[in-house]
Amino acid sequence: MVSLFPKALQDKSNLAMEKVVNRAFDVALKPLMYLFIDSCDERILPLLAYAFHIEGLEGWNYAKSDKEKRSLLKEALLIHRYKGTKAALIRVLKVLNVKGEIKEWFEYRGRPMYFKVLLEVFDKPLTIETETQLIELIYEFKNVRSKLEALEVILSSNAKVYTYCRCLYGETVTIKPKGK
Repeated sequence: MVSLFPKALQDKSNLAMEKVVNRAFDVALKPLMYLFIDSCDERILPLLAYAFHIEGLEGWNYAKSDKEKRSLLKEALLIHRYKGTKAALIRVLKVLNVKGEIKEWFEYRGRPMYFKVLLEVFDKPLTIETETQLIELIYEFKNVRSKLEALEVILSSNAKVYTYCRCLYGETVTIKPKGK
């Protein structure tokens, strides 16, 4: 080990102290970043996305709200661990507030090595840009051998609906004089 102390100060106590200080600062910081995702400034989020390798097509382009971005950062490790599987694709869609179902060719009697994705998008408009981002996201997390056959999207939104119902029914009673 190369010491930062000059030769004149390299005695046992100074070298021991230097060794302790080096061990104290020899900590991997990347695992600790997960602890600060909820409390960090939103300007730091793109830097964390770069550090966790989820920028661009891997979900960052599709995440619009602050909550979605932070959720994506928290799930980045598991998403990458299962990348190329059906589970990873379902997980990343769930994080981005998209309910998804993936049907492989043998589940719907399709052509071999093809799959369909059925998505339910909550509170987001479906534009050409959004559809393109969803398709790119699917291609980023699907396995290499499979091909996307169809993408079915259901748009839904939370809204208050007021209904009014009125039931009318009646009966006609005719009173006739007695004896007639």
